[in-house]
Amino acid sequence: MHEVLPVRAVMHGRGMCKTPSCPFQGCGAEESVCHLLWECESARHLWRKASPLLAVWMEGNLLEEQLVLYGPKKKEEGSWQLWCVVNCFKEALWKARNILVLKSETLSCRETYEIGQRAIRDYVLRDVNRRGREEAERIWRWEKWPGSAGARLECLGLSRQDEDFI
Repeated sequence: MHEVLPVRAVMHGRGMCKTPSCPFQGCGAEESVCHLLWECESARHLWRKASPLLAVWMEGNLLEEQLVLYGPKKKEEGSWQLWCVVNCFKEALWKARNILVLKSETLSCRETYEIGQRAIRDYVLRDVNRRGREEAERIWRWEKWPGSAGARLECLGLSRQDEDFI
């Protein structure tokens, strides 16, 4: 996995960028995959914000570097969903980083979290369409998601009028 993403440490080592430093303001650490997805303060903020949602599937797993980089240790019911949700937030971090590098625009933690939420919503709605509402609800456990029922519907990109759909 390491040296697959074109983070600055890799690109610098190949003579493709001027500095190996993390692009997030005030950081300055070498930007490795581990740094981007776990060690950077921007990543830490996102994982703290995502923790209540991740807790729905944690079941004995700790939110730690191992889980974020390599997935759940135990393969049990819900581990696929946990890994999927973790990857949605990793993708959000990567997108936020690229927006910063390529457009010089900094996304807030909330904006980055919302990118992850939209990716999760797509997985949930795919399962609603493929498996039906009851099975998708069992798999994704959205009744356990943090917040009110209205907030959960909002997270899924639906309004109360759409409640019958899910």
